[in-house]
Formats: sequence, structure tokens, C-alpha cells
Amino acid sequence: MSPSPDMNADRLVVLLVDDDPIVLAVNQERLEQMGYTAHARDQVLGTSQWIVENRPWMVLLDVMMPAMSGGELALFLRKRGIETHVVLHSSKDLAELRELMRETGSLGVIPKGLDDSEFQRQFSALARAAGRKTGPTPLRGSSLVPDS
Repeated sequence: MSPSPDMNADRLVVLLVDDDPIVLAVNQERLEQMGYTAHARDQVLGTSQWIVENRPWMVLLDVMMPAMSGGELALFLRKRGIETHVVLHSSKDLAELRELMRETGSLGVIPKGLDDSEFQRQFSALARAAGRKTGPTPLRGSSLVPDS
């Protein structure tokens, strides 16, 4: 199943998954200012069903979540053939995140703690790499990560 790049006419839908309400609110505002429709979920449980039903173009996924990690969710999506661009979002060590990105077939990594302009720059770079209006590209083997 491929994500629909035109879920909301002119605006692509990005799902934010993070257990920190401040991170969710800040990133939702950032993405909406960039022209995306951003939906927020504060838990991993039930998120795969939301993705199947709503088909977001991209998921910005916190790695360290209670009950099920973001990495486990990313692997679950790949194993079930649920296609969406997954970007890992964490304050974990960048080398660990790169390895997790490779293991899960995620599109890339955006570290937490960036200022607005750097977050937007990195998200825009990943969006271009994903084909902003063309839907998903193959995710396996991707190595799009910020330079350390």
C-alpha cells in the first residue's frame, strides 16, 4: 500500500509521533508553517492502524517511546509492507541513530534540539530526497542523515 501524496489536496500529511507534548506542539507548528498538514500522536500503540487508515506521506518518529520503541514501529511498518516515509527523531547518539535508520529502512534522521531554521532545513532536504510531490521512494539502504 503506497501513501497518497495528495491526502489533503495541496498539503502533504506528516504524522508526528512523540511522547513529549512540547516536542509535538513545536514540531507541529514548524511543519504547518512549512505548508504541511501535521497530525500528532503521543503514543506508538495504535499508530500503525492510524497510518493504514490515513496514509500519511511521512512519519516523524521519536525513537525512545514507552511500550514500543519508534524503531520497533518502523520495522513493523516495513515488515507489513505499509509504505510511508519514516524519519527518526531523537536526542540519542547520532551514530546509534544512523545504525537504527539502516536497520529499519528509514529515510533519514533529524536530531532533537535543533533551532527552527535548522529543523526546517533538514526536513526540507529529506522531503526533497523523498520526492516531495511524487510519493515514496525505496527506503531500504537509504543513508540520508545529517553530517556529524
